[in-house]
Amino acid sequence: MDGVDPAEEFKQEAGELLVQLEEALLNLEVSPDDADLVDSAFRALHSLKGAGMMFGWDTLAAFIHQVETTLVRVRNGVLLVTPQLVALALLVADHIRSLLERSEDVDPARGTILLAAIAELTTEQPPATPSTTVVNGLIPVNLKSMPIQPLNQHLIEADQMSKDWGTALLGDVQFLHPPATKVRDTAAASGTLRVPVKQLNHLMDQVAELVVIQERLSRVMEVETSPVLKSIAKDIERLAAGLRDTTMTLRMLPIGALFRRFRRVAHDLAYELGKKVELTLSGEATTLDKLLIEGLHDPLVHLIRNAIDHGIESPSERIAAGKPAVGRLLLGALHSGEQVVITIKDDGRGLDRVAIRAKAEQCGLLQSGQEVSTVELFRYILQPGFSTAVEVTNVSGRGVGMDVVRRAIDTLHGAIELESEQGQGTAIILKLPLTLAIIDSLLMRVGEGFHVR
Repeated sequence: MDGVDPAEEFKQEAGELLVQLEEALLNLEVSPDDADLVDSAFRALHSLKGAGMMFGWDTLAAFIHQVETTLVRVRNGVLLVTPQLVALALLVADHIRSLLERSEDVDPARGTILLAAIAELTTEQPPATPSTTVVNGLIPVNLKSMPIQPLNQHLIEADQMSKDWGTALLGDVQFLHPPATKVRDTAAASGTLRVPVKQLNHLMDQVAELVVIQERLSRVMEVETSPVLKSIAKDIERLAAGLRDTTMTLRMLPIGALFRRFRRVAHDLAYELGKKVELTLSGEATTLDKLLIEGLHDPLVHLIRNAIDHGIESPSERIAAGKPAVGRLLLGALHSGEQVVITIKDDGRGLDRVAIRAKAEQCGLLQSGQEVSTVELFRYILQPGFSTAVEVTNVSGRGVGMDVVRRAIDTLHGAIELESEQGQGTAIILKLPLTLAIIDSLLMRVGEGFHVR
């Protein structure tokens, strides 16, 4: 089997740290005086720098070091966290992600501009005082028009960072990231071990074949009279079932890591559209097959963007309708028997039955006057090219998003249900199997049809 690729191991760890960083920053926008959140953001940055240096990502480590240098006054409590600073820090996280991917499109000057912008903001910002007022909400920062200010003597071009500089800093981060051998010893001592997904999938395939062969053996043993052979077959059946359950558990992950990625999606889109949206997450501990979690990312992005763009009204519209100015969006998960149920629910304007019917008739999906239930009517929005949007924007209006969602959920052997009340909001419910691997089921024949349960 292939060994663990250090570069891939680092990228996986760095991705998790970036999620922690963004989560801390988004929380700081709401609670700018929370010192624990500031410490959490700095820990994520520091860990990213240490891991980057250890695995040879010198450009990444150099950039993060300069970010830490310019933000040290915030960590020490000398300066307040402001909306402008949070906005810049989120752009820093985006640049780190680009460096992590080693994309050819990364502009080397962008990191310098970001550093200069942070340096200017933290230099000009007045010291924190009890009378200072912080206004929540994101304020745009036009980096292109912002002049590049000379930074302190520690600012050097990332591409020119020497190995000596990295070695000198290594002692600063060893307490978080010891040498590779110590990392693995620590992992072993803590009872956890990272395993490449490729190897885990290979193991799962072999276990699936074993289960199928064991079932064949069970059928043969139905006509076998030897008590010894029957006993052996029973033992093999028990061991195969246990091995299958254990292996399936290895691929089960809490869905919270996926859910937390969407806080940034909701935050940025709400700001772009001039809306105020509060995203609430529930059921983050709900476990799901890793392959299903990976397959859910794109459809959930579409659904969250649709909810914020089409569902949730602007603050002025909500106030006029007697609603709070801040829209509410729920992303939740729970186990229900052999399924995982994921709900995306907003308190917006709801689905427009009249507009959906008119579009369905225009597309030839319905005849004028034809009777159709509410459930059937709502399902037309899942058809390719179906959109009731009057204008096409960079967010929606081409009738592609919901069709993509339907196809993705079909691929995952799941189902979509839609519930909506005019003026009260919309709920989209995804029902998915716990895993795409082998699970116990009952095949029933009713008349000429077969049903699986």
